[in-house]
Amino acid sequence: MDKETFKTFVRKIDGLCYEEICFLLYSLVKSLSHIYADILEIGAYKGRVSVSLALAVKENNMQAKVFSLDINYFNTKKEFINNIERFNLEDVIIPIFKPSSLASIGWRRPLKFIFIDTDGNYFSAKCDFILWERFLLKGGIIALSCADSPPIKRFFNEYIKRSDRFNKFKDTGAIIFAYKEKESAVYFLKIFYIIITYTIYSLLKIIYYQLRDKRVFCFLKSSLFRKIINLLKKLL
Repeated sequence: MDKETFKTFVRKIDGLCYEEICFLLYSLVKSLSHIYADILEIGAYKGRVSVSLALAVKENNMQAKVFSLDINYFNTKKEFINNIERFNLEDVIIPIFKPSSLASIGWRRPLKFIFIDTDGNYFSAKCDFILWERFLLKGGIIALSCADSPPIKRFFNEYIKRSDRFNKFKDTGAIIFAYKEKESAVYFLKIFYIIITYTIYSLLKIIYYQLRDKRVFCFLKSSLFRKIINLLKKLL
């Protein structure tokens, strides 16, 4: 599919990622047709990127699934499902509506592409990376959004650019990505600790967003939630 046709197609889906970003992700996945593994998206929202990734899989006849992970902070689950069905991509896109930390428990499938749609948060990017990078195969790609965010640049420099496990770094201004060069050691105690901490953090964020949307804070003020969340970040 040429770029303009792709952008016209993707524009039909409401989303936060620009068409240019979606096309880049689509192109990256198409370039990995020689690797037999699945694709993971963390932060699916309404499915614009999910559909983009699935189109790459379909066009190259890959025997791969796109696992779209979303905690449903913004109650977009229904729209996401509708978009998958609208474009007949139920056979490719597998939605997972749970925190990233819980979804990683018991995971066994190798991955060739991981896209972390960050919110510009260092803590979240770090946790998602540590939980999921171990499943990324050699030659696979890890990509993150919000590349212009200082916390994401800091994370990328500390955990990916300075690592000997990655090469071919690329920063487009909106997306930052790298290719995995070699496998990494797995520290299960650290992963266990992150699963617990990140799960608590994610659940508190769900409560916070629900209370904020309903404009109900009772005796728990939003400032208290922020203090608790910031404390959890410091624990790592």
